[in-house]
Amino acid sequence: MKRIATFSFAVALMISFSLMPVGAANRIKRDQAAVSFPETVKLLGVLLRGDYVIVHDEEMMALGEACTYVYTSDSGQPGKLVISFHCEHQEREKVNKFTVRYIPRRGAFDLPEVKEFQFAGDATAHRVP
Repeated sequence: MKRIATFSFAVALMISFSLMPVGAANRIKRDQAAVSFPETVKLLGVLLRGDYVIVHDEEMMALGEACTYVYTSDSGQPGKLVISFHCEHQEREKVNKFTVRYIPRRGAFDLPEVKEFQFAGDATAHRVP
């Protein structure tokens, strides 16, 4: 009887694991892109110029925490953290390449300000609060 119970438990365990969802829906989405700002731009009061890596973490966003991280670029990989913030999702048309959108300059001496960014192949933009 013990063998039948053990066997039944093992079969039930195997079936439950085989029915668990797998694939993209089960993975936490984390996007990353290297970006270059040849001219100085502003992002939440921080001045950026040069090469950076922008990372967006869906798990952190779901927790209501800072989900967007801007790092200096170390050969295309995240280096030193420059700024982090909690973005707001905006539905957009899918883009083929990483895209940054700016708030236009208001005066002759104003700098372009990063308004939102969007990762390649994604239909969601990440708006700066």
